[in-house]
Amino acid sequence: FQEGSGRLELARAIACDDNPLTARVMVNRIWQHHFGGGLVKTPSDFGLRAEKPSHPELLDWLARRFITEGWSVKAMHRLILSSAVYQQSSMNSDSAVSRSLASSDPDNRLLAHHPIRRLEFEAVRDAMLAVSGELDLATGGKPLQLLEAGNKRRTVYAYVDRQFLPGTFRTFDFANPDIHVAVRHETTVPQQALFFLNGSFAASRARAVTERLTDLSPVERVQRLYQSVYQRAASRAEVAGALQFIKAAEAEQPPPPPPPPETQWSYGTGEYDGVAKQLKSFTALPHYNGTAWQGAEAWPGGETGWAQLTAVGGHPGNTRAQACVRRWTAPRKATVNIAGLLKHEPEPGDGIRAFVISSRHGELKSATVHKTNVEMNVENIAVEAGDTLDFIVDIGDNLNSDQFLWEPVIVTAERRWEAKPEFTGPLPAPDYLEPWELYAQVLLLANEFAFVD
Repeated sequence: FQEGSGRLELARAIACDDNPLTARVMVNRIWQHHFGGGLVKTPSDFGLRAEKPSHPELLDWLARRFITEGWSVKAMHRLILSSAVYQQSSMNSDSAVSRSLASSDPDNRLLAHHPIRRLEFEAVRDAMLAVSGELDLATGGKPLQLLEAGNKRRTVYAYVDRQFLPGTFRTFDFANPDIHVAVRHETTVPQQALFFLNGSFAASRARAVTERLTDLSPVERVQRLYQSVYQRAASRAEVAGALQFIKAAEAEQPPPPPPPPETQWSYGTGEYDGVAKQLKSFTALPHYNGTAWQGAEAWPGGETGWAQLTAVGGHPGNTRAQACVRRWTAPRKATVNIAGLLKHEPEPGDGIRAFVISSRHGELKSATVHKTNVEMNVENIAVEAGDTLDFIVDIGDNLNSDQFLWEPVIVTAERRWEAKPEFTGPLPAPDYLEPWELYAQVLLLANEFAFVD
């Protein structure tokens, strides 16, 4: 190589019509993609130590055809997919020739029938979206997180972070993006089945498939499902089994919802009485959005306005009558110590007021905080079962930039309660599949859908 760095000459030498190696390697990769194995089983090693091709003349013919057609990958895909060998059934016939081939070629290297092979994870995901009518076929654009809610794009547009590869990718034998991977390893582990059985992805696809089955008789529904998922008609036995499944699913009652998590913490609003040194009232915040308790679904909103409590802090309501209150209820008689750093960071406004109140002893600690931090620690507080400790925050003289951080911790000799890790809300209502949706999920998870025939 004489010109410059030699890169251009090297590229020309690699992709030269007189260099059969590049074309052979490429068509072998394409063949491997469609049949699960290449004509040469070592796709990245065509050297002296490599395994010999199963069909050397075919490999050379495909390579010449590839070069003649201008190195067109699409043309090679079309040629292979339209070939008789690709369009064979995977069922081995019972003829004498087939029996002889089965004994002499148990690995089916000579392709007497189409090899049965399991789809890769990307293809299974795209296939589920395709049969449910949801697959987004738009070309190009930025990649998306594969498991992002609402992502219906083809898996080829999934975002791959080499340093933080999602566990789902690894579970399904995704190729390591840090190294050269000529052939993917194939495993069968419980996590693969559990992803589709218990995860929301397959369940959502099952719902989408059944949405198109309205105004059909039960038998017509079964046939439509088989046409959508398997591209074939259901047999009489399959129809009968499907109807029996639906009848049993309709008779079976869904399990009761799980009980709410046990916690000593509750979240609400109230007004602090500075004379009595007690809380006038406590009204539980009614809405939990998954990360915060607040007065209405839209925040700020409702009668409590800006009142909100999160795991690490919150914001008081619009007036002192809507102070936000994080309440702890004593489960038994004990002596407790209270710790926690109260932070108010914004410069605008006049800050906030904070109080630690015992239902038995009254005010234990108070502070007015503006753009600073205050330790809200109290020691040796006697409580009886059912006593409450309230951590109250209201506005200063005006409502302005009153967000705060405060993670109280309550400690006894035997136990410790922490506001942040124990912050919780009601469990979401179970989203059970209806009987026809369950049956659609069964079809999507069957081997007939996950294997290439």
